[in-house]
Amino acid sequence: MVTVDELKIIITADNKKFTKALAKTQKDLKGLQKQTKNTKKEGSKSFIDLQNVAESALGFGIANAAAVATTALIQFGKDSFAAFIKGEQAMQSFNLVVGKGADQLLQDLKKASNGMVGTVDTLAAANRAMALGLTKSNLPELMKIATARAKIMGITATQAFNDISIGIGRNSKLILDNLGIIIDLEEAQKKVAQSGMTLTQAIEDQIISRNQALVAAMDLLEETTAEKIAKLQTSWEEFKLTVGNTAGTVIDENEQMR
Repeated sequence: MVTVDELKIIITADNKKFTKALAKTQKDLKGLQKQTKNTKKEGSKSFIDLQNVAESALGFGIANAAAVATTALIQFGKDSFAAFIKGEQAMQSFNLVVGKGADQLLQDLKKASNGMVGTVDTLAAANRAMALGLTKSNLPELMKIATARAKIMGITATQAFNDISIGIGRNSKLILDNLGIIIDLEEAQKKVAQSGMTLTQAIEDQIISRNQALVAAMDLLEETTAEKIAKLQTSWEEFKLTVGNTAGTVIDENEQMR
């Protein structure tokens, strides 16, 4: 049995151990607090550095984006003015050849292409066709056929119209055959002999009459993705032409004021 004096000795000894352990714990705690404070300080510094890097990167990105946008805008301006120059030249030739009714013929051709050939390309194609001897009044119908054939062959309406123009102008069965257009030259020549029309006109009439059903059928079909993209591209080209026309008008007005 433990006496009172022995119990005091045990308690005193345990108390000393407890006090020593407590002191060590407090020391360790202070060290941990100091370390935590330093870590927090370093973390804050790192965060600030990271923030500076992020701000620099963002600034560079904005500056770079602005530079790219400026370059693109300048190029757009050049393209728009180039479209205006090209369109103006083509329109002068078109007006010279067609004369009265040139504006209406241009609108009819653009309508016949179903919005897939822009103004500049329409003018260039029509000028080329008339230079090859094609009849002005037949051009809208031939454009409709070109648009329909383009859908079948997987090419642009502009390319199809140019090929039809060359095929008719050169009386080439081969060029027209590449578009799936079959002509009978002997029949056309007989019509020339009977009516007195030119061979070119006879071939035009033959192509138009033989492709009416195709044009009507194509009008009933839904637009393909390629056709939608072609229309978007044409709209973009028309927008550039409008901007170019505006710039050209301003330049003309400034020249007149001098």
